[in-house]
Amino acid sequence: MMFDMRIGIGTWTFGWSFGIPGYPKPETPMTLFDLLDKAKELGVSLVQMGENVPLEKLDENLLNEVSARARKMGIDLEVITFGTNPQILKRFLEIAKIMNSKIVRTYTLNEEVEKGLQWVIDNIKSVIKDYEKEGVTLLLENHEEIAAIDLRKIVEKVGSRNIGILLDTGNSYGIGEPLNYVTEVFLPYIHEVHVKEFTIKRMEHKLGFEIFGVPIGEGRVNIDWLLKTLIDNGKKNVHLIIEQWTPFTRTLNATLRLEHEWAVRNVEFLKKKLKEYNVYEP
Repeated sequence: MMFDMRIGIGTWTFGWSFGIPGYPKPETPMTLFDLLDKAKELGVSLVQMGENVPLEKLDENLLNEVSARARKMGIDLEVITFGTNPQILKRFLEIAKIMNSKIVRTYTLNEEVEKGLQWVIDNIKSVIKDYEKEGVTLLLENHEEIAAIDLRKIVEKVGSRNIGILLDTGNSYGIGEPLNYVTEVFLPYIHEVHVKEFTIKRMEHKLGFEIFGVPIGEGRVNIDWLLKTLIDNGKKNVHLIIEQWTPFTRTLNATLRLEHEWAVRNVEFLKKKLKEYNVYEP
């Protein structure tokens, strides 16, 4: 059992390195094996595999190879999908078992929210007993299509010990809800955090604002407030997964370099902060 906070990276730490649709692709895109090596290099033992590398489309032999390599390296894996379609959630439960993942993260889609909260609740209820049986927790992430209070209602109505919330520090700004508000709404159910740093700047023509990524500690996320709030409310054993909104910078190669530079800075920043709060779990 882990008693303190762990830092992790994932495929969305290195979005450009894996490839962003509609933009130039790296000559040699990052692979899941490369991600494991990067975790070792950065000194973290938690890797989250997001929907930008759709695990459901990969050969099961490859999934087993990644899982075996991670175990050998002492790295824990977590898997990610999207939507609440029961077939998808059941498929990812099977993938979680292959990858020895104790969580499956998903989020509600626009079209699902439009069908009503009860529709989403019924989807999850139809599979949650399977999750309980396998000891896997389904985490719902806050996203720009759903209000925080509605996401909390879904978790409470499902009413299982195997459902919770993954708090993303940036996503809810898309629905006009700031981090301090959504954190307080989600507090009883937070299992993990996507630490995503950003800043807000008025556009040059003054007609609006833009939100864009910066290294952790250099933007609008009050990391000290967030950590203290989690710790003071008995959440000192959550996982902190670094995600990066790295801006496209002149060329793809320059962007890739920046993405990897930020990853080093962000991991070291969080390690230092967690040690200051005496809650760091290697």
